[in-house]
Amino acid sequence: MDIACLSTVIANTTPEPIAYTFRVSALDKASAPVGVWETRGPDGGSYDAHYFKKLSGITPEEEQGAYTYTVLVKPYSMVTVSTVTPGRTEYKNKEASEQALLTLPYADDFAYENYPPDYLTSRGGAPRYTTDQGGAFEVEQTESGNALVQQITAHTRAKEWGFTPDPVTCFGDDRWYNYSVSVHVKLDPSEEPAKNYAGVGLRYTLACNAVSGYSIRLYQDGSWALLAQDTVKARGSIGDFDPGAVHALHIKAEYNVITAWIDGEPVAEYISRSEALMGAGRGALYSAYHRNRFSRLVIRPTADAESYITRYDNTDVCFAYEGAWEHQTATGFKHYKRTISQGKEGAVCIVRFVGTGFSLFGETGKAVLSVVIDGGEPRSVQVCETGPREISYRCDGLTKAAHTLRITVAEGAYSVDGMEVIGGEVPGF
Repeated sequence: MDIACLSTVIANTTPEPIAYTFRVSALDKASAPVGVWETRGPDGGSYDAHYFKKLSGITPEEEQGAYTYTVLVKPYSMVTVSTVTPGRTEYKNKEASEQALLTLPYADDFAYENYPPDYLTSRGGAPRYTTDQGGAFEVEQTESGNALVQQITAHTRAKEWGFTPDPVTCFGDDRWYNYSVSVHVKLDPSEEPAKNYAGVGLRYTLACNAVSGYSIRLYQDGSWALLAQDTVKARGSIGDFDPGAVHALHIKAEYNVITAWIDGEPVAEYISRSEALMGAGRGALYSAYHRNRFSRLVIRPTADAESYITRYDNTDVCFAYEGAWEHQTATGFKHYKRTISQGKEGAVCIVRFVGTGFSLFGETGKAVLSVVIDGGEPRSVQVCETGPREISYRCDGLTKAAHTLRITVAEGAYSVDGMEVIGGEVPGF
């Protein structure tokens, strides 16, 4: 068989080394030299010191019409055995690999008049920069122009294995922090108006949650609800409500203050004080299982507030640790980059960054921290219980400069998943 390359990936999840013997025949590349590339965790040095490192080159030996060679895979490591020689073997640094930011303001009328005529058709009706998490959102031409329409109804919804959230599509950049989202909605007629809703949200950061960040929902019976994650923080109703009309929804985030409007009138303000706060995240549109319409989407930066963050993982070089810390580097996707660090009482975390403020996030229990910023006086910080990606401690209003943060776990245990820095440099396009 004539093939262009031969590659095999092996993972050893046991505490003992495992030897694999390859016997290759009837392939064009059977006799080709192979490289052995290893990835494993740190052993006292940099966390990426053993990322995709070439261990050796092997020339297979001919034996009874086949070509054989043996590879030893160390405990808790991954090995790639391949006839391909990669052009790049070193891990790219953060600056080189950072994706360009989708800058604000941003708007979408779903018409795409400056694109080829078949632009939407070629995309199956999918709008730009959106990702459906539940339901299906596609652009349709309506009597009043193009609109984004949620397609799946209760009658057409398929039987599911596991769990799928109510229809939601998120969009934009997950480094958006202080910004607002407005959209016009038209609710599809329903036999249960108290259950049919359309909504708009921001700071959507965790797709595995049915509702992420903050959102305002408008129901067909004229009621509304402001949510933080899946918890209702305020609710009310609109007098003389016309369920068949087009309504404007607007939500804004400014640090820990969330404000919502319906048809230009303010309806709710939620201030997160002692509760967990959601950090940066994408915009989102929510719907019940009805053909609800969305149009005239506009996202704007919040005036006089930092619009973007730079996000760092707890394993990045800006973090240093002293004392009793446990670093988990292969957790679930609820944790940023699937890592989290957990410190016991007396443990110290040192963070260096450039910006005007920071937020530490991650799933943690209640704890008391002693915090020192730039060598100043220690301050005691009571940390509330937080879920994945939720902010446990934040500080704004610093001068735009290099800062050093020293955190000591004074009581309890504290976990940190990563840090969001505001006021730093973020690449844009």
